[in-house]
Amino acid sequence: MKELALILKDLRIEKNISQDKLAELLNTTRSAIGNYETGRRVPNYEMLENIADFFNVDMDYLLGRQSIKRKNAIPSFVPGTTEIIDLYSRASEDQRQAVLNLLRSFVAHE
Repeated sequence: MKELALILKDLRIEKNISQDKLAELLNTTRSAIGNYETGRRVPNYEMLENIADFFNVDMDYLLGRQSIKRKNAIPSFVPGTTEIIDLYSRASEDQRQAVLNLLRSFVAHE
């Protein structure tokens, strides 16, 4: 299996974005992305989550532990998604239903 550095670089190139743009989107520096891609540094857990969310891949794929690339839950990187999922998972059934109804009303008005 590939290592994180190669996987990250391949994902970035596949999405056709520069290190600068990826750094901006992940709220980090271009040098950090460069160091991740060369293996000089390893991202912390939070950054690994952000990278996996951005590229819509499983953490295990990103870490080279599995060959299945895509995850099914989140179609693309949306800031705040992880927090929303966390809060939603801790809500009661009634609260989750209220959130869904509210979101449906927002989307219906677009």
